[in-house]
Amino acid sequence: MEKSLFEEFKSNWKSVLIIFILFTLIEGGVLYLSTRENGGATYPLPTNTPNNSDDISQFRNLVLSFVRKTAEMGDSPSGTVPHPEELVIEGNWEIRLAIYHQGEIKGEAQSKGGILASVLEQATKIVFEDKRAKDLVKEDLEDVRFLVNFLSPPERFSFIEHEGKGVEIIDDLVLVREIDKELILEKIRRGKEFLYRMANEEKQGFYKKYDVLNDSFENRLYTPYSASIIYTFLYIYDLEKDEEILEHIPAWGDFLLSMQNKDEGDKGYGAFSYSLFLGDSPAGTVPRKEKKFVVGTSALSIFTLLRLYDLTGDLKYLESAKLAGNWLATMQNSDGSMKAYLEYSKGKWVYGEKLSLLYNGQVLSSLSKLYKTTNDKKYYDLARGIAELFAGKYEKERGYIEDEYREKNPISNSWVVMSLIDFYKT
Repeated sequence: MEKSLFEEFKSNWKSVLIIFILFTLIEGGVLYLSTRENGGATYPLPTNTPNNSDDISQFRNLVLSFVRKTAEMGDSPSGTVPHPEELVIEGNWEIRLAIYHQGEIKGEAQSKGGILASVLEQATKIVFEDKRAKDLVKEDLEDVRFLVNFLSPPERFSFIEHEGKGVEIIDDLVLVREIDKELILEKIRRGKEFLYRMANEEKQGFYKKYDVLNDSFENRLYTPYSASIIYTFLYIYDLEKDEEILEHIPAWGDFLLSMQNKDEGDKGYGAFSYSLFLGDSPAGTVPRKEKKFVVGTSALSIFTLLRLYDLTGDLKYLESAKLAGNWLATMQNSDGSMKAYLEYSKGKWVYGEKLSLLYNGQVLSSLSKLYKTTNDKKYYDLARGIAELFAGKYEKERGYIEDEYREKNPISNSWVVMSLIDFYKT
């Protein structure tokens, strides 16, 4: 008997996944890296300039060392810094130099010329004439960082001073070329401390973002971000066995449960509100749950509720997850796809009808996990409808698929693939 498309996918899922990943890497632009060395940009400079990763690293360090020495020399009557032979390179040079002090930009300058060392020297002298740099004294130079931008075509590249060395910048990001276990653990620790600060002390829900410039949060807590952050903390607990995390679990869990619609006469019964507006006591406003129920919000909440149930054994988390799963069943279309959201607007209920791969992927994963926990076949059947929809789309497109929200992109497709793996595991 001939296998259905979905059965074929299940039996050959590893091959499909490998093909998808390879396609994603190519289509997503990883081939761009073929124009770069392992140590950074493949600088299109004259033949006596860097042409391998070690040379490139040394070149960055030499440029910044020369710039720093020139800055430290300043207007000293003892003369100028000798030009290193390695930087006496002829070419059509255009350099933009910026200086930072304690995280604040203090000056910018641009210079052009035929000899690289001379252009760097000129830019360094000009940059300290910027009015923003007037309050800098000689002692501040130790804490100043230099950012060098090479603007000469065909390829532009940048690097910044860090711990006495030049580190590459691509698209305003500093690249870390080496990584180890200690570095990863340090980043987890720092991330954990940041997430702690994102919690609202009274409600114990989480903000979406922090305004660095104004040192403030918006007056709103978000359910999907709260669920995701709690979920993250649970994995950090698995890693570190940090008892402080356990101390917060009851309050965090209560906030998440409080965002579920428990009005049995409501179309959103069982769904999780997208956000909570905190209100403003002086203005006479009170906290108000947003009457918008996004399927992805309930899906992410199910993720977290099932983990809380595994950790605590408390049935209230499992029952809440099942109730959310039951609401998701009301949001499924005949083709297996999920309506994006349900919202009460202008006195009536409105459905989000456009297809979202991201939301559908989140729902497929959550229903797969819910079925695995409860063994209730209705959750499996709901999940299968989405999985067959995805498999059909990949069969048709033979690569990236797209929805009605976003153009083809790796994030949505990643959710699709991850959710299919979760379904396969059931």
